[in-house]
Amino acid sequence: MFVCDQPVVRELLANHFSKLGAYAVTAPAWNPNTIIDEVKQVCPALVAIDFNLRNNAALLLLLQIRQIVPGIRILVFSGTPSPELIKSALEAGAHGYLDSSSTLAEFQRALSSVLEGRAYFSAEVNAAILNIMQSRSLDSAGIMMPLSQRELTVLRLMANGLSSKEIAKKLGISPYTVVNHRTKIMRKTGIHRAAQLSLYAAQIGLIPTPNSTHPFQTMLA
Repeated sequence: MFVCDQPVVRELLANHFSKLGAYAVTAPAWNPNTIIDEVKQVCPALVAIDFNLRNNAALLLLLQIRQIVPGIRILVFSGTPSPELIKSALEAGAHGYLDSSSTLAEFQRALSSVLEGRAYFSAEVNAAILNIMQSRSLDSAGIMMPLSQRELTVLRLMANGLSSKEIAKKLGISPYTVVNHRTKIMRKTGIHRAAQLSLYAAQIGLIPTPNSTHPFQTMLA
C-alpha cells in the first residue's frame, strides 16, 4: 500500500508497480480520517509512506499502523530528509528509508528487501544514519568506544539475521554469552534496533551495503 497526499506521485508509484506484476498494489486517496480504516481493511504486508505528509501526519500514522497490524513492514520516502526526520522514522519502527536521490529501480529494490525482512536505506540516508550512530557511540571524553573482535563477529552474524541461539551454536558459546555480547554492542553503539544495527554493520564493512547512485524522478521529491 502506498500512502501519499500527492496524487501524481501516488498514481505514478501505484501504476508503475502494478504493471510489474510482482505486487498486489493499492493506493487509496489521501484522507487522514479514513486511511487507518483502509489499512485495517486491506491489512497489507507493507506500507510505503510519504514522510512529508501534510501537517506532520506521517509519524503518527506510522505508529498507528504498527499498532494495528503487528509485524507489518514499513518503508518511508521523502524529499531531502533531515537527521531529525530520519531518526524519528527509525525510532517509530520504519524498516527502510528512501530520499529524493532514489530511482524507481531502487524503490523496487527497497520494496523487495523490506518485504523479505531486511532493512534498506538510500545512500544519503545511510550517511545520515551513520553520523547519528557515530555521535551516539562516543563516550564522555568524545572518543569512539571500540567493539572487541568477538563483538564485531556477533554483530556481523546479527546483521546477517541469525538469532542468539544460532549465533551461539555457530561460535560454540552459550546463548547467555551471546546476549551479553549483544547488550555490550548496543551500549557501545547506542543502537537498539535490529535494522539500525544491520546498517551500522554495513557501514563499517562487516556486511555488504546496497549502492545508490541515480537521481529519483523529480516528481517524487
